[in-house]
Amino acid sequence: MPGVTLKGHVDSLSPASGVSYSTIGEHNATGNFTKIAQRLPVKISLDAKQPLLSQLRVGMSVVPTIDVVK
Repeated sequence: MPGVTLKGHVDSLSPASGVSYSTIGEHNATGNFTKIAQRLPVKISLDAKQPLLSQLRVGMSVVPTIDVVK
């Protein structure tokens, strides 16, 4: 479903990334830092009555874009 836009809202955010709970530190003893991608669990609730919702399946990946409105 490339290029498809669905509307929803952020329902919840996890208080920390997986790296925060990791038993391995973010850097080693020599002071060299290793860049590690951090994934933050975000629950997004999709708005109802969108035509393509019925095509969503468990296990699909998504790259969300979140617009912040104050």
